[in-house]
Amino acid sequence: MDPNLQLIDTKGEPPAGGDQNLGPVIIGVNVVVFTASTVTVILRTVTRIWLTRNFGWDDGLMVFTQVVNACGMGFVAAEVSNGLGRHKYYLTERAYLKFLKYDYLDWAQVFATLALCKISICIFLLRLSSFRRLRLWLHGLIVVIITSHVPLFFLIVFQCKPVRKYWTSPMDGPGVCFTRATVETIIIVQGVFSIVTDFVCAGFPIVLLWNVQLNKRTKLGLELLMGLGVFTAIICIVRTALSGSVKSTDVTWGGVPNAFARIFEINLGIIAACAPIMKPLFRYIHAKVTGQDPHNILYRVNTPSTAPSHLTWYHRFKPGSRGYGSTSNKSVPWRQGQQPMPQPSAQVLDTQLSLGLPLEGPRVETYIEGGAPSLHEEKSKRSLQSHLGPIYDAQDQETFKTKMYFSDYLDYLLVGYNFLSRQIPLNVPLCAGISHITLPRHAVFPGPWEEYIKAPSNRSHVRPERIWHVEGPVTVPEAVLDWQETSTSVTLDPGGLVVLEFAENIAGRACFEISSTNENGTTYLALAYSESPRFAGRLPDATTDRQERDLPLYLPIESTGTTCVRPEFVRGAFKYLSIYIPEHSPKPEDIWSEDKSSFSPEGTDPHANPNQKHLSPHDETSHHHHHQERRISISSLYVNCTAFPSNPNPRAYTGYFSSSSKLLNRIWYSGAYTLQLTTIDPAEGSALIDYNRAVNDNHSPQGSWYSNFTIANGTAITTDGAKRDRMAYPGDMAIAVPGIAVSTYDMVAVRTALDSVFIRQYASGALPYAGPPMGYHGEFSDTYHMHSLLGVWNYVLFTNDVPWLQSHWGAYLRAFEYSLAKVDRTGLFHVTSNNDWLRPGMTGHNLEATSLMYYVLQLTVRLADEIVKDPYARDQFGRWMSVGQRMERGIELLWCEETGMYGDNVGRRGCGGHEECMPQDGNSWALFSGIIGNRTRRHEVSENLRKRWTRYGAPATEFPNVISPFASSFELLAHCAAGNHDAAVELTELMWGYMLDGEGFTNSTCVEGYRIDGDIQYPAYWSSARNSHAHGWSTGPTMVLLTEILGIHLETPLGRSFSIEPHLTKWLKNARGGFATGLGRFEVVLRRMKGKDAGRVEVLDLETPAGSQGTVVFGGTWHVDGGKSHFAKFLDKGNDDDEDGARVEKVSMEWVEEKLVEDDDWQKPEMEERPVGVVDWEALEENYVPSN
Repeated sequence: MDPNLQLIDTKGEPPAGGDQNLGPVIIGVNVVVFTASTVTVILRTVTRIWLTRNFGWDDGLMVFTQVVNACGMGFVAAEVSNGLGRHKYYLTERAYLKFLKYDYLDWAQVFATLALCKISICIFLLRLSSFRRLRLWLHGLIVVIITSHVPLFFLIVFQCKPVRKYWTSPMDGPGVCFTRATVETIIIVQGVFSIVTDFVCAGFPIVLLWNVQLNKRTKLGLELLMGLGVFTAIICIVRTALSGSVKSTDVTWGGVPNAFARIFEINLGIIAACAPIMKPLFRYIHAKVTGQDPHNILYRVNTPSTAPSHLTWYHRFKPGSRGYGSTSNKSVPWRQGQQPMPQPSAQVLDTQLSLGLPLEGPRVETYIEGGAPSLHEEKSKRSLQSHLGPIYDAQDQETFKTKMYFSDYLDYLLVGYNFLSRQIPLNVPLCAGISHITLPRHAVFPGPWEEYIKAPSNRSHVRPERIWHVEGPVTVPEAVLDWQETSTSVTLDPGGLVVLEFAENIAGRACFEISSTNENGTTYLALAYSESPRFAGRLPDATTDRQERDLPLYLPIESTGTTCVRPEFVRGAFKYLSIYIPEHSPKPEDIWSEDKSSFSPEGTDPHANPNQKHLSPHDETSHHHHHQERRISISSLYVNCTAFPSNPNPRAYTGYFSSSSKLLNRIWYSGAYTLQLTTIDPAEGSALIDYNRAVNDNHSPQGSWYSNFTIANGTAITTDGAKRDRMAYPGDMAIAVPGIAVSTYDMVAVRTALDSVFIRQYASGALPYAGPPMGYHGEFSDTYHMHSLLGVWNYVLFTNDVPWLQSHWGAYLRAFEYSLAKVDRTGLFHVTSNNDWLRPGMTGHNLEATSLMYYVLQLTVRLADEIVKDPYARDQFGRWMSVGQRMERGIELLWCEETGMYGDNVGRRGCGGHEECMPQDGNSWALFSGIIGNRTRRHEVSENLRKRWTRYGAPATEFPNVISPFASSFELLAHCAAGNHDAAVELTELMWGYMLDGEGFTNSTCVEGYRIDGDIQYPAYWSSARNSHAHGWSTGPTMVLLTEILGIHLETPLGRSFSIEPHLTKWLKNARGGFATGLGRFEVVLRRMKGKDAGRVEVLDLETPAGSQGTVVFGGTWHVDGGKSHFAKFLDKGNDDDEDGARVEKVSMEWVEEKLVEDDDWQKPEMEERPVGVVDWEALEENYVPSN
C-alpha cells in the first residue's frame, strides 16, 4: 500500500467524538470576513480614485496588502482541503504533509500582511500632519514595524534548513528545523509587537478627545468609531495566547482557534484601516437612500478638483501686499523693480486631500456653551485654555500645529459618527479656529451687540409683528393685533384685506392656521408680497421689468388646519404680506396653473403638522360661491424662512461690530442680514420668469414668479438679490464676499457662486456676466469678468482652500490673460462690452475697467507666487509687470485738472468731452486699486468725491439721478485708501443711515439703489416696485467697518500674516469688532480715554490667533505675534487724535484699568447739512427703453 495513502497514526486510540470536520466552518468564516475586507478595500479605492481623486501610497499599499491577504485565503482553503479542522489521526500522510506546506505559507503570509497593513495606517496618519516631531515619531513607528516584522518574517520563513524540510517526511533526507517551542516564541514576539502597534495606531487621535466637552454618548460613539483598531489588538492578544497550538501533537485540530484568530485579525485590521477613508462615499450613499441629490452631497464634501466629472458641473484644468484695501507701494512690486517675495508658506495641505475635504486648519467642531470668550471677558468667562485644558496651549505653537492637524482627522470622525447616529454635530470650534464647511452653531463673539442681529431666532416660525392695515369686511379682534394670540381668529369676507408687517425683511414660505372655511367648495385666498410699505396692498411689488407689478398668488383653501405655500412659491424677500379674498372668485386664466410653470416638484414643510395641506395655485373648481360661503378665519400665520440654509442657527455670527454710534451698529448688522437673505438654496433660484424661458421654455404668464430654478450644484449659494436676480452675479463679489467672510463665514455659499460662473467659462477664456440662467447665450461684462477673479482672491484669502484654487487655476489664468490682453498701447483697458451694473457709457478706454485690471494684476501675482507657486505663471511676471507700469502711465490720459478727478473714458465722457463725466465708480477704483501713486492726488480725489454728496448720499454721476450703494461701497474703500477714514464713516452714517430710517425702506436691509432725491425708485427700472431692498452689492459697510476702520487686514490666507491699522475717526468715541477664520479670532477694541491728570489717551486692545504674526500701525509700526496686545497713544491736549509723532507705548490691561478712565468729555461733531439732489427728469425718462 502506498505509504502516502496510509493514515498517520493507526496505533493510537481514536479521538473522542470521531472524525469531526470543522473545515466548512473555517471556509465559511474565511469567505465572509475576506469578502467584507475586500469590499472595504474596493470602496476605499473607489472613494480615493473616483470621488476624491487623491489615491496615495497608503492606498496602494493597502491594495497590495489585500492581494497578499487573498493569497492567505487560498492557503487556508488548501489547509482545510488537506486536513485543517479534522483530527490528525484521520489524515493520510500525504494530506498531512500538504497541510504542513500550506500552513508554512500561511504563517509567512500572516506576518507579511500584518506588517503591510500597519505601515499603510502609519502612512495615512502621516498625511494628517505637517508637524515635524510628529512626523518623525510616525516614521519611527514605521521603522519599528519594519525592523521587528522583517526579521521575524525571515525567521518563520527559514525555520528549517532546507526550507522544504518543514513539509517533507523525515525519511526524505537530512535537515534541521526550529523546535516547536522556538516557533511559538517567534509567534509570541510578533504578537507582542502587533499588539503594541495596534494600540498606538488606534489611540493616535483618541487622546485629543480626553478634555473635549461632549456629552457622554457622543464621546463614547466617537471613541468607538476612532478605536476600531483596538478590536484588532484584542484579537491579536487572543491569537498570541493561542500560539501554543503550534506545539500540539494534533495541530490540524488544535490549531483551529488560532486559525480563526488569524483570519479575524487580518481582515478586521484591513476594515479598520479603510473605514476612515470613505466619508464622501458614505455621504453619497446616504443621499441616495434619503432621496437627496447626490450631486449636492458630493459637491459639499469635495473640492472641484476631486469631484467626479459626470456627477458635478466642474471642468478641471491643468495648472499651466496686502489684503483688501491695500494702496501701499510695497504691494506693487514693479514700482521697486523687484520680483515679489513670497510670504511665509501655509502648512502642508495633505489633510485636505487625504480626507477629501477642502480643509484649511482647525476642523474639529465641539460644543462649548457660549463659545470661546471675547477680549476683556476674562473676569466673566473662562478662557479658551480653561475650556479645553491641556489640549490647547497658545504658548506652544508646535503643539498647537500638531493638534490642529489632528483635529482635521477628528472632524471627519465627528461627521462620520453623527452620520451613523443621525445626530447633528454641535459646533463651536476647538483650537480657536472655525470651519467654513461646518459653521459654528453659536456666536463666536457673544456679547450685548447681539441685540442688533436681525436674523430670527426661530427660522421655522417667523411671525408677523403686527397687523399693519385692514380694509373691507374683516373682523380683527383686538387680541390678535400682534398675531401672537391663537385662541381667536381674524375673519375675512370677500373684498376684505389684511396687511401684515414683519419686524424685518424676511424670506420664505407663508403658513396659515385655518380655523374655519367653506366646507362645500374652494375659497381662494390671494397673497401679495412687498418689501416696501409703498407697495403693500392687493398687488405684490415686482420681480419683472415687463409690467409694473407682479400677479397675486391665488391659493385654494378647502379645509381647516395648517396650510403652507409650496416650495416653488418661496418669496425671496418681503416685509409686508397682504392677504385677502377676492370679491369674485378668480377665473381659471387668472390662476397660474402648474403646467404653465417650468417645473414644480412636490414638497412638504417639515415644520407643519401631519395634516397640513400644501397650497397650489391649481384648482379650477367652485368659482362661484356666495360671499358668506367664502369666509375664511385664520387663527395664526407664520413664515418658514428658507434663506441662509447653511446654518440652522442664523444668529451664530462669526464676526461682530459695536461702537459708540448706534446707527453704525445697526448699519453693520443690516448688511450682514442682507447677505444672509441673499444666500439661498441653489434649487430655489432665479425668480426671473422671462429670462428663464430661454433656458427651460416655461410658459408662465407675465408677472408670475417661481423660485425653483436650479442655479448651481451645492447646498447654498450667495446671490445678487433676495427677491429677484436670485443667481450669482460676480459684480457683487468685491463687496459681498468680504462681508460674508467677516460676518457669517458662509464661504461655501461663495464657492458655489464662483463655481456656477466658472463652469460656463467661454472658449475665449471670458467668464459669463452671471451664473445660470445666464451664460448660455454669450452674456458678458468686462468688469464683472474681473469681479469674478476678485471673488477668487477673497475666497482663498479667507479660507485657504488651496485645492479648490489649484483645480480652477488653469481657468483663472485663461480668464486673467483674456482681460490682460485688453490693455492696449495706451495703457488703458479697452472695454468691448457695455454691460456693467446697468450704468451707461461703459465702452472704450475706461477708467473703472483699467483700475480693476490693475488691482486684479496685483492679486494674480500674489496668487501665482505665494499660494499656487506656479512656475509657468512666475515666468510671466516680467510681462505682467510691464503691463502694470503701462497702466500707471496710461491712467494719466484720463486726469482732468479742472475737476481734480479722472474722466470716465477717452473721448466723449472724458475731460472736456461733450458728455464729460467724472464717475464715482471709476475714481473710487482708481484710489482703491493703488494705481494712483501720488499721495497728494489721492487726497484730492477723495475730497472731490466728498464734495458731491447730497442729503441722501453720494451720487453716481456716471448714471444720472442714481444713488448707488454699490458704487458708494467702493467709495468707502476709496476714502480709506486715501487715508480719509473720516469721510468713510461720515458717508456710511449719511447714506446707509438714510437707507435704514428713510421713508419706504425696510429699515432692516440694504437696498439696490434709489433716486437722488431720496425716493425709493431705482432709476435703472421704470417700475419703482422692482427695486430690490435686499441686495448683496449694497453691504459695503459690513466689510469696511472691520477691515478699514478697525483696520484688520489678512495679508496671507486665514491671517497667518496680518496687519492692523485702526482709525477711530472724529465720529466715534469707541469702536470694537472682529471676525474669525479657520486660524482663529481677530479682534480689535479702540477707545478714547483720559488719564487721571486729564491727558487724553487712545487705547488699542487687540487679539490675534496663536501661530499668527503681523504688524500693528498705531502711532508707529509694531511687530506682534499671535495673542493679546495693548497699546496707549498719548495725545496732547487740544490736538487731533491722529497727530503725527504722538507717543505710543505698549501697556498692560492692568495699567489701563488703574491709570485711565473713559473720556466723558468727548462729543460727536455735527454732520454737515447738504442739499437734496435734483432729479433730471429728461435723463430719467431716457433710461426707460423697453426690454426685448
